[in-house]
Amino acid sequence: HQKPAGIHHRARLFGPRGLRAFSAFRLEQHDGTRVPVNEGQAIHSVYRPGEYLVGNYWDEGLVLPLTAGNGPPRRMAILGNAAGTVARSYGHFFPETEIDAVEIDSKLTELGYEYFDMENPNMEVFSEDARPWLRQAEPVYDTILIDAYHQPYIPFYLATKEFFELVADRLAPGGTVMINVGHP
Repeated sequence: HQKPAGIHHRARLFGPRGLRAFSAFRLEQHDGTRVPVNEGQAIHSVYRPGEYLVGNYWDEGLVLPLTAGNGPPRRMAILGNAAGTVARSYGHFFPETEIDAVEIDSKLTELGYEYFDMENPNMEVFSEDARPWLRQAEPVYDTILIDAYHQPYIPFYLATKEFFELVADRLAPGGTVMINVGHP
């Protein structure tokens, strides 16, 4: 286990109405791997130069939609895009998939572009709160990834019956919903 080459405080990020949401730190390993850490409790994106599989749950997002038997999703919504690990992988492995990437914190999106190679020509990024954004979204999605439960916080309004009814309403028949509910 290598020690990090550097720990860089990148930004103190704030949520709606100025409430402190979390501090973002970027750990950079000797091999160039970059991971931002959320208050020391959760990693919300990974970047390894020249690689698209990161050896963690983000890779599962590439495989799970295929289990529905419909092939790669034509259209996908990522609610909680962070610095774009999943969106970047889709751009490489499934470049035809159209992605709507929603991240409430535009600073994380900036970090994604600057430090995490968050590039995908079929991705549109929205710096908005996921639930109101999904309410106004018109497209129907083959896959919806909910990855907005950053530890130690779970936004209550993204865990209600009404929210999941909204998700079901925006999902194509036979579509898939993936949820990262956190892990220790």
